Amino acid sequence: MKYFIVENNKQEGPFSIYELKDKGITSDVLVWAEGMAEWTPAWKVDELKAFLFDTKNSSVPPPVPPTANKAAATTPQRPAEPVKSPSCLKRLLLAFALLLAVLLVAMAVSCPNEEKHKAVIKEKVTLALEKSAAKNANLFGVGVGMVRHLMEEPIVDEILNDLIDYHNYVIFSSTTINTEGKDRNISYGAFGRVFTMNEDDLSRYIDAQNPFQTQNVTTPDSAAAPGAGQSNSSLQNTIEEEIIGSVGRIVKKQIGERTDSTTTEALEKIIDGVTDMLKQQIVE
Repeated sequence: MKYFIVENNKQEGPFSIYELKDKGITSDVLVWAEGMAEWTPAWKVDELKAFLFDTKNSSVPPPVPPTANKAAATTPQRPAEPVKSPSCLKRLLLAFALLLAVLLVAMAVSCPNEEKHKAVIKEKVTLALEKSAAKNANLFGVGVGMVRHLMEEPIVDEILNDLIDYHNYVIFSSTTINTEGKDRNISYGAFGRVFTMNEDDLSRYIDAQNPFQTQNVTTPDSAAAPGAGQSNSSLQNTIEEEIIGSVGRIVKKQIGERTDSTTTEALEKIIDGVTDMLKQQIVE
């Protein structure tokens, strides 16, 4: 067992009993060891009394020094407890914060740019036009097919640039289109991917615009209506021819506004050829 002692009003130790013997402490020195309630004169401790002092024949203990009360109030300093490690909850919160920071950085780095958004939108519209053109075996399907081929022209990219507004929010991005005075979201982008309209939904919307879904054209009583001698089939052919001509004129106008004269002339010849071919098929 090791003992602390009060020497010159100062706490010293700990010492073994052999070290105390070498120090030659007196019997009235106050000592304290683990398990003792308070400071005690050395002569009252059995282990020290038998080893250090010859008190077998002593009947009167030595006087208590005047500093005993002051020294008794002093307790030995215990070694400081080691600093406890952070709790599991703190470590979990730290790990979550680190993971969130990494996630935000990854989202910012992989945020899709404007070109990515427009490329995906153009791809979805092109697929929708292909599906609608394949499903509608009439003039409407032919017109949709013509629009589909125009999607490959640079003019479409210019139209998209005019119609679509790109917004970058650092960790994600979006595009909007203004219709009826309101901005409507048409795509969202995050983690390098763009999410936009489904081509099947777009195709159904395009099909709903088909003016030739009802094949029979109803007219007033043929005897009283102007052009009564003209059959329903002939009247429908005339309507279809007019529509083809109108579509051709609109397409040529758009091309003329956005291309040089040489390119415009070449494309107009192609459009005229397609228009004549479509009209001939209607007549046949």
